[in-house]
Formats: sequence, C-alpha cells, structure tokens
Amino acid sequence: MNAIRNGLIDEIGGFEHALEIAKESAGLRKSTRVEVVHINNWGYSFVGRISAMIRGEKQYL
Repeated sequence: MNAIRNGLIDEIGGFEHALEIAKESAGLRKSTRVEVVHINNWGYSFVGRISAMIRGEKQYL
C-alpha cells in the first residue's frame, strides 16, 4: 500500500485493533474497559475544541 510505503501509517486495521494498540501502549490489559469520547468537529476549530476542553465545557463533545 502507498500509505504504508510512504510512512503515513504503520499497518491496516480497524477501530477495535487501534483500541487494542492504545491500551497496550498505555500499559492496560485487553480486558480493561475504557471510555471512548467522540469529539465532533461541528462548530469548533481545533484550537477552539482544545480551549473548550481546557475550560471544562461539554459542548465540544
């Protein structure tokens, strides 16, 4: 694949695989339950979302 060859990605996989890798990187067991928070991009720029998160606003969710 071009993306792998060009160093844009390490491997092909779905969300569940990415979650397993994230847990492993964090030193968590595969069986550990985690909360996945989806941050949509409606109404906030990237900087705006970060600022809202810092201020503790829930609107960015």
